Amino acid sequence: MSAAHKPSAPERIARATASAVLIVVTCILVPVALMTVWVHDIALDTDRYVKTVAPLATEPAIQDAAVDRISEAVDVRIDGDRAAADLAGWLRSQGLPPGPPPPSRGSGRRSTRPWTAR
Repeated sequence: MSAAHKPSAPERIARATASAVLIVVTCILVPVALMTVWVHDIALDTDRYVKTVAPLATEPAIQDAAVDRISEAVDVRIDGDRAAADLAGWLRSQGLPPGPPPPSRGSGRRSTRPWTAR
């Protein structure tokens, strides 16, 4: 642009509008780009996560806490007696007898307790 060329009013309005639009787009895309880099480098780095938490898996206190929380969650969501009854009913519908299998030969152990089907 030479010193002799002075932009007209429509050119100034177009440049100002374009500048404002580009500034707004930049203000929106910079945080999105930063979040994308963070997710890619930190949150999706599974090897780093495994290296960080792997030692915790050997701690007895952590194992006990995990077992307690998982057991509690399963107890809340599943009725054990009903699940066992449903499974027994399904097994009977598949043609399985309502008792334990006979002992195999040569096992040396015989059950003294009779099996009772429910």
